Parts: sequence; structure tokens; C-alpha cells
Amino acid sequence: MSAALTLARECQIALFGVGNLSRNTILYRSGSLKEEDFIELEEKGAVGDVCTCFFDARGEAVSSSFAKRRISITLEELKKIPCKIGVASGLEKKEALHAALLGEYINILYADEELGKELIAI
Repeated sequence: MSAALTLARECQIALFGVGNLSRNTILYRSGSLKEEDFIELEEKGAVGDVCTCFFDARGEAVSSSFAKRRISITLEELKKIPCKIGVASGLEKKEALHAALLGEYINILYADEELGKELIAI
């Protein structure tokens, strides 16, 4: 894992999905994000995640007990990657995607038309 994380920190292009904080996500349904994690993140104002790193509506990282168990680069490390391609679809991702853009975790965006129109309207 250490070698993979080192490579991730040194990459020039990152391609990732943007998730919202929901019990319908694969992260939650798979059991990786437990109910107590969900409640803690919700109470701390988390709205979404990239690379299993959660952030609030302002795009600022949200610390949690889940963050201590995950294996991933940090949001600050992600921000250093020159080309960050974020992918999202569905209106339920609007708040998370907006926050990810505010946090500067994405500089190229692929989104469905409906979601794109909603973001432009913000």
C-alpha cells in the first residue's frame, strides 16, 4: 500500500468520482462507512467525498474516526495534482460537487447535463 500511495502522490492526472453523504452510496451500503461514521460525518457537516476524504459545504476537510481508518491520499495531497478530473451524475450530488469545486479538488469536470445546469445556476 505504501508504494501505491507514493505513486498516487506523484501522479500528474487523477480521475475520481465525487460522492455525496448518503445511505444510498456504495461506501455506506458495502459497510465500509458504518452507521456511527455516517452520523459523525453528518453532525460535523460533511456533504461529500472524493477519494474517501469527506468535506463540508465550503469544501473544507472534515476530520472523523472514518478518516483514520481509510487508505487514500489526503485532500491536500489531491490538490497538488495538476490535472484533477472529477466525475458525477445525478442531482443528489449537487451540493457535494459544488463543495468539491469550492475546495479546488477538481479542475476538469464531467457531469450530466441536468447536474451541470444546476451548478451553473448556483
